Amino acid sequence: MARKRMVTRTVTITTATALCLNVETAEPENVTLDIPGKFGSDGVLLDHFGGVYNTDKKKAVTIVSKEEKEVKYGMTESDFIKQAEVITEKVEQEDKDNE
Repeated sequence: MARKRMVTRTVTITTATALCLNVETAEPENVTLDIPGKFGSDGVLLDHFGGVYNTDKKKAVTIVSKEEKEVKYGMTESDFIKQAEVITEKVEQEDKDNE
């Protein structure tokens, strides 16, 4: 059986645990989320964490712990072609200009 060709990408994932608060009951809890990327400070990480987690009733208050790890993801070329967006040169240039 022939080996399937794969498209792979290694990304940094930050596993963060934050002290969160239910603002209606004042009940605290620790919540752990995996957030893509590296973060220079707990404040920046908390902003990203809150963007994913916060609602009208629940708020992330402070980062309790964090761990960065590199994870390699992959999919077959045929799945990649089905799910990926075609990138034009214009889009690539705009991405470079925004860096």
